[in-house]
Amino acid sequence: MSKLQQLREAVIAAATAKPIEADQLFTFLRDGRIVDTGAGLRYEATAIVIVTDWRHSAHPIARALALWLRTHENASLEALQFEVDVMSHEMVDLQFQLPYTETVVFDGPEFAACAAAVPDPDSFLPR
Repeated sequence: MSKLQQLREAVIAAATAKPIEADQLFTFLRDGRIVDTGAGLRYEATAIVIVTDWRHSAHPIARALALWLRTHENASLEALQFEVDVMSHEMVDLQFQLPYTETVVFDGPEFAACAAAVPDPDSFLPR
């Protein structure tokens, strides 16, 4: 699932005030399903991004997720949801939810050969 790794990298790159430590960032997919596209499969799910023990502004992370959503998904920004858990006067846990799709095609009959991820043809904004 290469797009999930790209999403993770976008969040890490956005944290310019202080780097996000490996044990602070969790990315995973929830409520997933697989759709047969004929030539391959499409994974559809909700991506969850959690940053724990965050002591800085959430704005750069939210912006990075909004840009990722516009670039990689056929969804409006209203699809980006969030929750904040205030841990103390200085620290919060952030959770973001956004739609996730990834398409793979197979090089062979009956899904026999190796799969390769392909770009989604219908991103929200033109590149």
